[in-house]
Amino acid sequence: MGSKLRWQERLASPHRAQLDFIRELLALRRRYLAPHLSNSIIRAGRFEIVDEVLRVEWRLADGQPWSLVVHFGAYAAYAALPTSGTTVFSMGSVPAATPQARLEPGAVIAFYG
Repeated sequence: MGSKLRWQERLASPHRAQLDFIRELLALRRRYLAPHLSNSIIRAGRFEIVDEVLRVEWRLADGQPWSLVVHFGAYAAYAALPTSGTTVFSMGSVPAATPQARLEPGAVIAFYG
């Protein structure tokens, strides 16, 4: 049996919430990341994994860093966060002793600058 989209369901719960979430992510990408991608090359990035927390950073065309912190573990973990820049998106994290955050399993934080 193949998949079939039921377009009318996109406005009903829980589909509406998921659609709104995707729209929010696309708006954040358009506001914070896309302006630094046009006609430019992203410089090589770097990554590290510590206690099942992945940290990735790229330098954008304007020289500012774009960073992601993602927790893949089964239990909460603590991670150091950048001391400057803007938190663009955060899901599944709770502030802890500065400059750390408690990351629940599946947590994601994106930073610019």
